[in-house]
Amino acid sequence: MSGTILSCFNQLVNNLTTNYSRREAESIAFMAIEHLLNYSKFQYAEHRFLPFPQNKYNLWNNIELRLMNGEPIQYITGLANFYDLQFYVNPDVLIPRQETEELVHLILSENNFQKIKLLDIGTGCGCIAISLKKNRSDWEIFATDISASALNIASKNAEFNNVKVNFIQDDICNSTVFNSDKKFDIIVSNPPYIPENEMDKIHKNIKNFEPHSALFSPDKNPLKFYKHIANFASEHLIKSGTLYVEINEKFAAETSSLFKNIGLNYTEIINDINEKPRIIRICP
Repeated sequence: MSGTILSCFNQLVNNLTTNYSRREAESIAFMAIEHLLNYSKFQYAEHRFLPFPQNKYNLWNNIELRLMNGEPIQYITGLANFYDLQFYVNPDVLIPRQETEELVHLILSENNFQKIKLLDIGTGCGCIAISLKKNRSDWEIFATDISASALNIASKNAEFNNVKVNFIQDDICNSTVFNSDKKFDIIVSNPPYIPENEMDKIHKNIKNFEPHSALFSPDKNPLKFYKHIANFASEHLIKSGTLYVEINEKFAAETSSLFKNIGLNYTEIINDINEKPRIIRICP
């Protein structure tokens, strides 16, 4: 293999366009360049006509093969960007999404208070809890997940981003950690919400690599996790508190009705940047 950095970059982009749009392919290729050569986009532009480093060829080939097999670039680099922060990720946790950044931004924009006590249910890599704590250092933040492996990654991310979050292993479908006296001002969750029967419609880089337990809900009970979250919130949310959940756009009305039927009547569906129903805000 020989060539310039530019020619190797272009070859990777062209190969990736079989699975991604041109824009996505270029973004992934830039992340690969940044990871392997430690170049910013400016440094890439400055050095792109130089020969590709001979001692990096095998590593570059390996990255290309993994990407062509559908593996997400974030799992290859071990890092994902979210809300101007970086997070360690591996196949034990979902890769943070842009839509979830909107959820974080909404919570921050609506709650500029001190001494808020917040719970993040199903924290995964910890991106929601850690981003909130980074921007609201006075908040006391708890985060739960059923997966010990996910909590291990989340704890590393909290340390990496220099924040303190109380991580606790718990199953929201059978929560036993918090007694009835434990109350929160805000509860937030981005639970599994893709029905299992839609698995074949999911891009292979998600379906084949990201944890199914964090993605999919049962076909016969697609709102399973929202029901448990609603029941938990009805007991642990203060009277003036707010529950925020990310939702499946196809089940926006049904999810809203579920919360209302449990007695959480002040429910609002909020669209994301693409004008799709993405977040539900609920007050008791």
